[in-house]
Amino acid sequence: MINKVIKVIHIMNRKTIIGLAWLLVILCIGSWLILRIGLADGSAVTFHYDSSMGRPAGLPIGDELPPGKGLQTFAEDGQWVFSADLDSQLFQVRDKRSGVVWSSSPVPEALTATNQTASQIAGSPILLSYTTQFKDILTTSLLTEDVTWKSFKMEGGVQIYYELPRLQLAFTVEYTLRDGGLHVRLPEDGISEGGAAAITSLELFPMFEAAKQGEKGYVVVPDGSGALMYFDRPHTFINRGYEKWIYGVDPVFDFSRTPPIGERLTLPLLGMVKENGGYVQTILKGAEDAKIVINPPGVYNVDYYRGGMEFALRKTYATKLSKAGSDVLLVEKERIRSDREIRFDFLAGSRVGYPQLAEIVRERLMSSDMSPDTSLGLEQTSEGDPYNAPLIRLLMGTEKREDGLSGSLVITTTFNEGGVIMDELLQAGVEKLTVGLKGWQQAGAYGDTHHSVKPDARFGGEKGLNRLLQQAEQLGVAIALEDNETDIYSPRKSKVDMRSQVVRKPDGSLYTHLPLGPTGSYRTEPSWYLLNAAAAEHMRGPKLDAYEELGVPTVNLQRTGDTLSSDYNRKNPLRRNQWAIHEQQALSDIRSRLGSVGVFYGYLYAAKEADRIIDIPISTSPDDLLDEQIPFLQLVYHGSLTYYASPVNRSENPQMQLLRAIEYGAIPSFELTYRPTVELRDTYEDRLFSGEYSEWMADVQKAYSMWDSALKDVYKHQMTDHREMAEGVYRTTYEDGTSIWVNYGSLLYDSNGAVVKPMSFAVYKGGEGL
Repeated sequence: MINKVIKVIHIMNRKTIIGLAWLLVILCIGSWLILRIGLADGSAVTFHYDSSMGRPAGLPIGDELPPGKGLQTFAEDGQWVFSADLDSQLFQVRDKRSGVVWSSSPVPEALTATNQTASQIAGSPILLSYTTQFKDILTTSLLTEDVTWKSFKMEGGVQIYYELPRLQLAFTVEYTLRDGGLHVRLPEDGISEGGAAAITSLELFPMFEAAKQGEKGYVVVPDGSGALMYFDRPHTFINRGYEKWIYGVDPVFDFSRTPPIGERLTLPLLGMVKENGGYVQTILKGAEDAKIVINPPGVYNVDYYRGGMEFALRKTYATKLSKAGSDVLLVEKERIRSDREIRFDFLAGSRVGYPQLAEIVRERLMSSDMSPDTSLGLEQTSEGDPYNAPLIRLLMGTEKREDGLSGSLVITTTFNEGGVIMDELLQAGVEKLTVGLKGWQQAGAYGDTHHSVKPDARFGGEKGLNRLLQQAEQLGVAIALEDNETDIYSPRKSKVDMRSQVVRKPDGSLYTHLPLGPTGSYRTEPSWYLLNAAAAEHMRGPKLDAYEELGVPTVNLQRTGDTLSSDYNRKNPLRRNQWAIHEQQALSDIRSRLGSVGVFYGYLYAAKEADRIIDIPISTSPDDLLDEQIPFLQLVYHGSLTYYASPVNRSENPQMQLLRAIEYGAIPSFELTYRPTVELRDTYEDRLFSGEYSEWMADVQKAYSMWDSALKDVYKHQMTDHREMAEGVYRTTYEDGTSIWVNYGSLLYDSNGAVVKPMSFAVYKGGEGL
């Protein structure tokens, strides 16, 4: 009996011990997960921020205003009157000359037919998203909450301090009339978070001039070259909105598994045209972490077309809690500390269209009379720009892929062979030419682009490059070398410190990206990295010294105009707005040393520091919400920047690519090699299916002839108008009166003096053919 009892006790003790052991394991795992999540949080990195207000959050600027109903005038100048009904949170701008009024949301009478929640959303000047556990995100509107506010008088307008007691959140917004436009400003130092809730985003004036289905007019979207969303075309069946990050997705927050489809947003603005006029809203501060959000009727049960700017205060990122585990989505804890500001510009009249809105943007970008935060600094194209000519990008070579014969260089063009191509093109009648050299450094296109600026000896070395530069100067050919300060293709060859000089994600892990394959999908290897901005800045000085010693006339900088990242490296962390400043400084340094600099794609923050844009988008994204493609970007840039369309020989339809370039004022380009491109099949350039120059000579001659007759003489003129004259027939007009007509149809166009053959173009000088 005693033995049985002892045995039972022994069994119980063993079970207890096993249970305690399992409990201990579970506690350890739980503690590790909590620690892992904590360590994965980007808030462990401290970002530098300069306060702009210089006073405690929410402290008023002027005297508190008494409550009152109805519209009150808070500011006016020679043309505009800014008024607000503080009780209903309705804000308006009126044009004294025409009497046209623009409203922050539909007037209360127009909202009576909607349900209460939809009415509160439609009438709210601010939409807010927040999180309480840094995982799930909830959205509310200002008027949905039991919000309180205090209003204070300030120069040119009114300052309002909003408090949301339920969430223990508060923020300040300033509404002012300044420099002929309405400014809506969200100062960082006016934000207060006192409870469990943390703001993830704020959308300012999301219902500004909202339109009903069937109204005359459209939204202007800076997607790629630009697009229109019409109010009188059906979109309600789509039951979703349009939402994109300005300047593309932040790479370290991109947890998608497939390459993005379509184009990116190049300009931080959104426009709208209605029957009696139009407006354009431009982000002056905070664009680097903002989205454009547009919704058709039906989304959130709100029966209006509406669009606005959504500023991110925190972002969602993906991290793994174990190597074998799935991604977990978390919200970063530290707020993105930056002022946010939007400017609204207005234009009244029944003949207002997107070309007139582009002109407003262009004039403000080039103005020297406005305050520095309002004028964004484009300049007019210089007379006799040597780079105003068709661009031939010569691929010098690249190494075999890592899954092939690693280290074996595939030479596609030597410097001597580049000289042969220039000679043959000039002899064939291509009288003016621009040449870009790609992959000329050690190991070619995917070698060390950071430390070594010596040309690879297998292409001809320094002597070969010098001979080519001298030959180009004698022939009158403008040459630019392509460089890349950002991509790290091989840490070993690039000789970078992977601990302190490489971009990291919010969870502290290294950011990596994959090359594209010939089918357009990502390859499975290798992992490429990004050099952080501080390291690139440290390496730039010696590189510029070497460029000057080599006699390099200019550089086209890859990645700088089309990729904008954050960096959670503990040593030199940067937000996207801080990275943009570094890139602007890089372009300024190169420009001051070499005389000019080029960028790719053309994000505004980079374009305003550059002289030319390579691969400017001349299309828009394939989205059912975007009804019509337009050259809005070109209407803004033409006459200030020289820009080239993407290579004709990389296009699925070369003839269509050439015609679109002519319509959009874009100089044609080609990416060519001297030797057969079949040799590239085992390299990361295997997407260049056809580039051997001898096979494209006739196309280059044709492109040159089209450019020579249509665009050569208008490069420094502003593009003033663009419109569809008939189905498939478009007319682009320049400030000197030149009009260029393009016919994409299959029939001859002959109307009002303009005659355009099918799949061709015609040029009329001095207003002829209008």
